[in-house]
Amino acid sequence: MKKIKKIGLDSEKRAAKLVKGELVRGSGCSIFNKGDYETQEIVYQNKFSSTGYKLTLKDLNKAKKDGLSKNKDYIFSVEFRGEFFYIFERILITEEKENKLKLRSKKFNKGLKLTKRILKDNLLLNDTYIVVGWDDFKNLGLISK
Repeated sequence: MKKIKKIGLDSEKRAAKLVKGELVRGSGCSIFNKGDYETQEIVYQNKFSSTGYKLTLKDLNKAKKDGLSKNKDYIFSVEFRGEFFYIFERILITEEKENKLKLRSKKFNKGLKLTKRILKDNLLLNDTYIVVGWDDFKNLGLISK
């Protein structure tokens, strides 16, 4: 297995374990195997980087399509050197939980370079997507019991 592919698979394994999910066998290889890992309710798309990841609306739309194909919600996760961040539509959580996150609003058109510096705050992207780190994500009630 190529080194970069192995690093990606290892990232997916760590990510799946955090949310008590399972890896999707042959993820992306067929019309039925969408997403990288999943729980009973959510399909996750995972990316990893050591420096930053350029998030695009195309990425989020693909993740949404993957979730819809399985009749599940979707979440996009990004790992930076062992630290996970999660991007999801704000409709997945209550307004009360959202208010506790103290979101900083940010707009983007084509893409947004996600780096540790940008991700030091919880974000609300384009008034639609919430971006949080693991510490806040685990308290939102989106992880399988």
